[in-house]
Amino acid sequence: MTIFNYLLKVLEIEGYPNPRLDSIMKALSYNGEYFLKDLVEKFGYSDAEEFIRKTLGKLSEQNKNYYIIKIPLTHYPNSWIELEIYDFYIDDEESETDIIVSYGWGNSRIVHPEDGSVTTLENISDEADMGEMDDYQMLIDDIRTDAYNYISQRCGFGIWYQ
Repeated sequence: MTIFNYLLKVLEIEGYPNPRLDSIMKALSYNGEYFLKDLVEKFGYSDAEEFIRKTLGKLSEQNKNYYIIKIPLTHYPNSWIELEIYDFYIDDEESETDIIVSYGWGNSRIVHPEDGSVTTLENISDEADMGEMDDYQMLIDDIRTDAYNYISQRCGFGIWYQ
């Protein structure tokens, strides 16, 4: 049995997606960068995509048309944003470790770290003027990084934003 097959058996017992996935892979001496590639090799593209659909469904709030995943924001305590994944596909020529997603941002709660004021990403976007666009882009980059890390640490694959 390959290490990847053994990993899948362990995850069947421990639960998947799993916030301790990195630790489990390290304990098995499995290189997590190969997770998506191994998934496709084991199941083929169609079944790997079905596996990913089920995985995203477990992370997601109920919605019939797309996935809504609530992401905690690490740079903004007590803050979160909903990542909406409308569709995805696997393309190992674009990325060997990530699924390619069409996405958007849903509801959010962003607490300013200095003064504790609460706002939403939509309000920040509406209020940003040309002089603040660099700050707004940094916020978006932080949010994308948090979303990537949240999913990859639980699922073994990341998301490549389309």
